[in-house]
Amino acid sequence: MSSERKKVKSLRNTMITTNVLIALLAFTLCGVLFIISASTLTKDYISSDMDFYMEQITGNIDQRTKFIEDAMISVRNTSDLMDAVAKDDNSGDRNQLQNRFQNVVDISSENNISENGTPFITCVFLMCSADNYLTSFYYAPDKTELGRTDRDISVFYNNYLESGETAYRESLDGKTYLAYPLYDSNMDAVSCMIFRMNTDSIKEVMSTIERFDDAFFVMYDKYGTVLGTDNINADETIAEFNGEHSDDPYIKKIGNKNYRVYNTESNMGFDLLMGIPESYAASVLMNSFKVYLFVIVIAGAISLISFAVFTSRVTKPLEQLTAKLRKVETGDYTVKLDLYDSEEFTEISNAFNEMTDNINHLVHEVYEKKIAIDDMNLRFYQSQMNPHFVFNVLNGIALQAKMDGNDSLFKVTSSFAKLMQAKIYRSDSEKVMIKQELEYVKCYLEIQEFRYGDKLNCTFKVDNDRLLDYYVPKL
Repeated sequence: MSSERKKVKSLRNTMITTNVLIALLAFTLCGVLFIISASTLTKDYISSDMDFYMEQITGNIDQRTKFIEDAMISVRNTSDLMDAVAKDDNSGDRNQLQNRFQNVVDISSENNISENGTPFITCVFLMCSADNYLTSFYYAPDKTELGRTDRDISVFYNNYLESGETAYRESLDGKTYLAYPLYDSNMDAVSCMIFRMNTDSIKEVMSTIERFDDAFFVMYDKYGTVLGTDNINADETIAEFNGEHSDDPYIKKIGNKNYRVYNTESNMGFDLLMGIPESYAASVLMNSFKVYLFVIVIAGAISLISFAVFTSRVTKPLEQLTAKLRKVETGDYTVKLDLYDSEEFTEISNAFNEMTDNINHLVHEVYEKKIAIDDMNLRFYQSQMNPHFVFNVLNGIALQAKMDGNDSLFKVTSSFAKLMQAKIYRSDSEKVMIKQELEYVKCYLEIQEFRYGDKLNCTFKVDNDRLLDYYVPKL
C-alpha cells in the first residue's frame, strides 16, 4: 500500500533549501550593491589619491626649484655681494665674501635636500667674470674636482654670454648647469648665478611614480629641454601637450590610453609633466574587489552553513515525527516523541504521545475482547460437540439394543438420549411447556427405575390438559 503512494518532497528539505536560497540571494544582492557603492566611492578616493600624489610630487619639485629662486633673492639682497659683483672685484677680502656667499646661499637648506639626503643643487656660482667667481659646494671638492669645475664653468659662462638667452642650460662632462641673470635694484643685469643641478635628485623625488604601471614624468624648461625623465619618448610627450598647462589634474588621451595628467609650471621656468593611467584605478579596484569578494564569499559561506545547520536543527523534529508516524503505520503504537525546547513542537509531541497511548490502549482492549470472544465460541463449539457425540452414541446403543431384543436397555438408552437432546436444543430457552418438561421428567424417572427397579414407583396425574400448554422455567 505504501509503495503506491506518490513521491513528494520533504518539507524539511524544502524549508532548508528555500531558506538557504533566500539567504544566498540576499547575500548576492547585498554583495552587488556593496561592490557598486564601494566601486563608486573607491574610484573617487583613488582618483583623489592620485591627484594628491601628483600635487605632492609637484610640491617637492617646487620646493627644490624654489631654492634657486631663494638663493638669487638672498644674494640680491646682500649689498656687499652685489657690490663685489658690480665692481667685478672680490680681491679685497675674498675669504670673507666667500664665507658670506656660502652663508647667504645656504646650500644645505632643507629646500635643497630630498628626504634621502640627496641635494638638488650640488654647487652654486656667483659670477664676476669667466675666471672670477664665488662658490658654494654641497660636497667638499678635491683639487681634481676644482680643476674640472673651473674649466666647465669657464666654458659654460662664455657659452651663456654668447647665447644671449635669459636662462641658459647646458650639460658638460655629464653635469647639468643652469644660468640665470642677477639683477640689481634698477632691474639691470649685473651678473649671473650658475647652478650645477643633480638630475638624480629629480629621479629620486619621482621614483615613487614607478609603482604606477605605464606612468611617466618629464621635467623640462620653457624651451622644451628635458631636465629629468623616465620616459624614453619625452620629446614626443612634451609635444603632445603643445605648451598647455593646468593647475588641476585632468584626463587626457595619450596614444590609446587615458591618463590622469598634471602639467604645471614650477619656479625658475621649470615645467613638470606627470601622467598616471586611468586603468590604474580600475586595477586597484579589481584588487580591492578580489579581497572584498573573498571576504564576502567566506562570510556568505559561513553564514549559509550556519543558517543551514540552524534550520536543520529547528526542523529536525519534523523528520523525527515522520519516522515515528511510519512506525505507527506498521502497527507499533509504543513509539514516543521526545520533548523539545520549542513550545510548538512540545505540544505536537505531547499530542502524539497521547494519541499513541490511546491507540495502544484501544488496540489491546479490542484484541483482548476478540480473544475472549473467540475462546467463548471455541468453548461453545466444544460444548456442542460433546452432547452431540454422546447423543449419537446413545442412539447407536439404543438401536443395537432394539435389534438384540433388549427392551430394557433400549428404553433406558432412549430416555437418556432424549435428556441429552433436551440439553442441546433447550440451551437457548429459559422456559418450556409443561407437557415437554413432563416428558423429560418421565425419561429421567425411567432411568432411575432401571437403576432401582421396583423400589421406585411414580404416577403422573393432570386434572386439566390445557395446563400442559403453559410455560414454566426449565429444570
